[in-house]
Amino acid sequence: MYSVFDAMNDLRNMRTSIESVKAAGKIAEGAISYTTSPVHDIPHFVALAKELEGMGCDTLAIKDMAGLLTPYTTGELVKAFEDCYPHSNPHA
Repeated sequence: MYSVFDAMNDLRNMRTSIESVKAAGKIAEGAISYTTSPVHDIPHFVALAKELEGMGCDTLAIKDMAGLLTPYTTGELVKAFEDCYPHSNPHA
C-alpha cells in the first residue's frame, strides 16, 4: 500500500502519484490532511474523500499532523465517511 497526500489537500498534486500507484498494480491510499478553519468542515473532508475515490484510491487515511483532531470530531468525521461508503465500513 502506498499512501499519497498533499499537506494542503491540493488534489492536483496527488493525481500523478495515485495514477502511478494504480498503474503499478498496487493499493493507493488517499490521505486527507486534517486542519481547522471556517472552510475545513466535515462536508469539505467528505468531498475530498469522494474526489480521492474518483481518482482510484482504494483506501482513505486521515493525517492529523498538527494534533488538532479531537476524539469527538474524529467520530463525526469517520461516521460521515461511513455514511457515504457503507460498503467499506470496517465495522460491518
